[in-house]
Amino acid sequence: MAVPYQPVITREQWRATPDPTYLLAAMYDKRTLFDLSRPVDKRHIGRLALPSDRKLRLFACAGERLIKAVRSTALRLEAVAELGESLADGLITHDSLGEYACYMCNATCAKNAAELVARNVAHKSGLLVAFHDIMGDPFSAEQFVARVGLQANSDVRPLVSFVNWENGLIVKTAQHIYEAKSFGELPVLADMLVDAGQSEGPELLQHLRAPGDHYKGCWALDCLLGKG
Repeated sequence: MAVPYQPVITREQWRATPDPTYLLAAMYDKRTLFDLSRPVDKRHIGRLALPSDRKLRLFACAGERLIKAVRSTALRLEAVAELGESLADGLITHDSLGEYACYMCNATCAKNAAELVARNVAHKSGLLVAFHDIMGDPFSAEQFVARVGLQANSDVRPLVSFVNWENGLIVKTAQHIYEAKSFGELPVLADMLVDAGQSEGPELLQHLRAPGDHYKGCWALDCLLGKG
């Protein structure tokens, strides 16, 4: 089914769209204008910074895990997603995937992997949660600055201001959560930021404390780790 073209995407439309297939299509359609509420830089007014290959592949891995597989293949799909995450982080190459290279999240092109998952995973509500957790809100000036790195010393990049707090405890904790996928500890990370004097960046703190599922590539955790 063809995705209908919309010349302007508003924040309300972005939040109300129930299928990430449409959101991905809008992000890559050069005709789409995003009605940014607070554009940070005139060079980006009306255009959304494209997601990195890493973000796209991690979204695809999250979708792969949402596939309702029979018990006999569930462990295999977990192994596929684990390899996809390693591929996204540059820890392995595509040539080393072997028989696992045929799965959606391990498609040669990260954009194709994300599109395949968005189209084929039936659990759209769960997929949408993963999409917003990883991609964030393109209409947020706070996230926009953090994502495109227009202000290296901005308060919405806590690593810059608090990298040395308690001998790098925030960074170490964030890295542990990322590697172990222990996302239940994200509220602890938010408390650390507050203890370190982080009073700006309320969206980041709110997201770290938000209930519900988080995934590798979570925009708030990526912000702390300096990952794109």
